[in-house]
Amino acid sequence: ATGSASTTPALAMQRPAALATFIDLLCEAAERGAGAHPPACELAKQMGQALHQHVGRTGQDHPCQLAVCDYLDQALSLPDLTASTVAPLARAFAALAPSLAWYQRPAAATDDPGFFAGHANALIIASSAMECRNDLAIGVSLLAPNVVYPCHRHAPREIYTVLSEGD
Repeated sequence: ATGSASTTPALAMQRPAALATFIDLLCEAAERGAGAHPPACELAKQMGQALHQHVGRTGQDHPCQLAVCDYLDQALSLPDLTASTVAPLARAFAALAPSLAWYQRPAAATDDPGFFAGHANALIIASSAMECRNDLAIGVSLLAPNVVYPCHRHAPREIYTVLSEGD
């Protein structure tokens, strides 16, 4: 199964089914979450078009778990999430999670020690990820309970699809 009818058969055959499902559901969630905010709507639309028009090569990352990943099952089974509109996306992500190469942001070592120990990132689509491509990146961040992501600002345009309520 590939998730939704938006993935063309040729592209679905090139991507592993679990990744194709995740991409379809992520695109739907991003468009739904953008609501009536024109810049976010345009970015979500561009992301969906790029993902459905081109498939990158299969990456060679080796799965890697960090201690903070112990919170992942707990985060994905929260009642708020399992009953929400992003529940299918969370399930699709859960299917990919064991295959991800989790890492800590190198610059985070200079941040709050609680943040460094309590966060992990993984790339799903990027120049070096499950699917390798240079035109966009799709990654995930996991935060342990009571960890706050530091305020930041940088050049790439971003869309966040949040899978939990947070604090």
